[in-house]
Amino acid sequence: MRVFIIDDHFIIRQKVANIITAYSSSDFVIVDVKNEIRFYKELDCLTILSDDLFIIDINLNTFFTGIDLAEKIRQRNESCSIVFLTIYEDKAVTVINRQINAAGYILKDQPQQEIEQKLYLLLDNLCNDNSAIKETKLAFSCGSHTLFVPTAQIMFISILPGSRSTLLVQTTEEQVLIKERLKVIKAKVVGTSMICDLKSFIINPDYVKSVFTTEGLIQFTDWSTLDVGKIGAKKILKHLKEGV
Repeated sequence: MRVFIIDDHFIIRQKVANIITAYSSSDFVIVDVKNEIRFYKELDCLTILSDDLFIIDINLNTFFTGIDLAEKIRQRNESCSIVFLTIYEDKAVTVINRQINAAGYILKDQPQQEIEQKLYLLLDNLCNDNSAIKETKLAFSCGSHTLFVPTAQIMFISILPGSRSTLLVQTTEEQVLIKERLKVIKAKVVGTSMICDLKSFIINPDYVKSVFTTEGLIQFTDWSTLDVGKIGAKKILKHLKEGV
């Protein structure tokens, strides 16, 4: 999927590009539009694909607005995705009246973390609609930035002892501590194969090698073990036997 970033401020373009790269460095080809006037004039020569994404600043500092540019793009392709960057919440009415059918809006004066979360949700929705991109990712808040982790790489998530609002996320590559309630993450993985009916854990059954109910332990495919308690071990074993 190509992502065209059109904003007359380099810092904004770079910030958006970094967020997209953090989400996925392989699924997107980022096109940094440095000269929006030339892009506007040469747009008729560009082949616009249905899975292209255009992220456009509404208030371009030139003889046309981002809405004008988006309208021209929409005339060329009715199916491509358009997301607007703006500092004005009321611009959506103008966009609707111009029948641009925008996929979303991002307020540029929001905190960095909120911009990341908003853009992540938009990308997630677009990827779910795109048959070429199937991988589901979870967004975790890590201090001043957002971490995107493919669900398939998560081995387990557990509450950190002594802190109900701190979670340990164990992936196939690393351990990460995040500030979040486990019930919030459980809501995000509903409908997946994750085992979520444990009090303090979310377990990915794909990585469970053995279950020891007497000891209350489970062993993962990398030979590491996790103490989930006897009741937890029995629940996990039941899930594995039932194929839930």
